[in-house]
Amino acid sequence: MNKSTIRAFAAGIIFTSAFVGGYSYVLPVEKNTHLTVDEAIRIVEQSGYKIQTAESDQKELVSKPEQVSKPISEAKPESIEKPSTITYTLIVESGMTPEKIAEVLEKEGILENGVVFLQYLKENQLIKRIQIGQYTFTPNMEITEIVKKLTE
Repeated sequence: MNKSTIRAFAAGIIFTSAFVGGYSYVLPVEKNTHLTVDEAIRIVEQSGYKIQTAESDQKELVSKPEQVSKPISEAKPESIEKPSTITYTLIVESGMTPEKIAEVLEKEGILENGVVFLQYLKENQLIKRIQIGQYTFTPNMEITEIVKKLTE
């Protein structure tokens, strides 16, 4: 660095400091940024939300006794539906892109979000390791399990 470069750099710093100082002097910064509890409640209620407190919960329980659940001795077991084991067989062919695989798996309900699947592949550098073949998947499989099957 030569002498003129250093001088130009120093002049830039001085100019910037003067500019920022003048800006903060002309336009005062708002100092009261803290909300009171009442102001926060008002803002939240204006947004369409309802504020619940422990007191309001107690009042609702007292005013609506018919909503209290039955004692355990009177409760009847409800029929619990077991999720059906749905499987999907994916055939990965030559030239099939990871995007296409994600799209198919998402469409079939195996993946909730194909973008997350693609990000996992990219972050772990597994995009080029997907193997051609036939794979069976279920909706309750984790992304790591799906990727492990596809890349083995």
